[in-house]
Amino acid sequence: MSAPIAAVLGAGLAAYTGADVPRLIVTACVLAGASVTVSSFVSPRHFVFLCVGASGLVAMCASMQASARAAAASFYGVTREDIVALHGTLVSDPAPTARGGARVVVSLSRVENETGAVADARGTVLAFFPDDAPDAGRSVVLFGRLGRLSSSDLDSFTVAAYRIKPYAGPIGYGRGFALARIERRIARLPTEIVGFFRAVFLGRRDGLHPELENAFRLSGAMHLLALSGMHLAVISGLVGYLGGIVLGRGRGWVMSVLVAALYIVVVGPRPSLVRAGVMVAVFAVARILGRRPRGVDVLAAAVFLILVVSPSTAHDLGFQLSVAALAGILVFGAVVDQALIPWIPNPIRASFAASVGAQLCTAPIVASGFGVLYPVGVFTAIVLGFPVVVFLALGLVFLVNPIALLDGLIAGTMNITFAFLVTGVRFFSGFRPWNAAPLPASLPLFAGVLGMCVSSVRRAIQSHTVAGV
Repeated sequence: MSAPIAAVLGAGLAAYTGADVPRLIVTACVLAGASVTVSSFVSPRHFVFLCVGASGLVAMCASMQASARAAAASFYGVTREDIVALHGTLVSDPAPTARGGARVVVSLSRVENETGAVADARGTVLAFFPDDAPDAGRSVVLFGRLGRLSSSDLDSFTVAAYRIKPYAGPIGYGRGFALARIERRIARLPTEIVGFFRAVFLGRRDGLHPELENAFRLSGAMHLLALSGMHLAVISGLVGYLGGIVLGRGRGWVMSVLVAALYIVVVGPRPSLVRAGVMVAVFAVARILGRRPRGVDVLAAAVFLILVVSPSTAHDLGFQLSVAALAGILVFGAVVDQALIPWIPNPIRASFAASVGAQLCTAPIVASGFGVLYPVGVFTAIVLGFPVVVFLALGLVFLVNPIALLDGLIAGTMNITFAFLVTGVRFFSGFRPWNAAPLPASLPLFAGVLGMCVSSVRRAIQSHTVAGV
């Protein structure tokens, strides 16, 4: 009965936070599959306590969500019409708008009016930037005009100018110090690859040439620039492998989790990185305990934990794309891989199957959010995916390399890899994208998660059958 209870609990939570009907189904399937997955990791007695604790966390998070909604955009001593500046913290990653700008959710602390009077504020507003916006977690002062979205009761703020505040607190100072050291080290790379490495390692595209960024977009390879599980897998995997050689396998996995957590703190808690970080932690714990969990089980458990702690994450486009892409790779990619065994050799087959699975599951979300599809992205990922991994790994080696004489060799190899990437991206960008009608955005996420649930339930039944025999 644990899976149905988890499903009902998840659907109730999603309804409480304002989700639509497809997301209710998705959330129910996520928690149903996750409950079966988690039950295969622990004993039934411990699983009961885990369910009770998770229910308490869900109730607490739902209460916090309700309080946040009730307190949205409250100002004290200043009228809405006179507000010209907001003080607050960016709590979401920048999302692109149809006009080429970015939108970000801002948690308020203070507001100012035209006369310079300052008043306390609380709640959140949706800020619209004319160009790129700062990363999540930065404290900012925004100058512009406050309004209200016509499609909802959410307050909006059109940003004319902004100022980023210095980092505050121990974590903020540590993050700022680490970023400064990394930026100084990156500046020693050849000029032509500095902007690209900052984009793939730090997620900062302000130094990337607009023509190259547009080529990545037209070739369907923007996911190679966005910080994602691939980047975290390269970093934590490299650290875990080297740490395992030097310190032993168990300590190597612990090091990989710590480095993954530090990386997320430094570059910002983006939804795709948080999902990947939780998966790294779950997988590392399972390996330390001597288990070999499957990818679908780890993904289900990670999604379960993330939604328990932050139910509103289910509405984030980046999180939806991240989960849908990985679910497509694990569920549908495996089917494509098996079907192509007689005809295509393994390295190419696995890459092609993963690309097809990811594109299949994310296509409706991309079509709904952006109105276009990039089918050539299936082949772009096959050709350029591995070179991006090599470029990122070489960049990591360059950052920690203590021997100055090797800097030139590493940078030269990175330059060659970058030249290959640019040539490939420009070639694939010549293919026309497809204009796509909006499709149900929750459909691929529902299909992928449903596949995970079925797979997890089947595995649990098989394990219980074997145990009974």
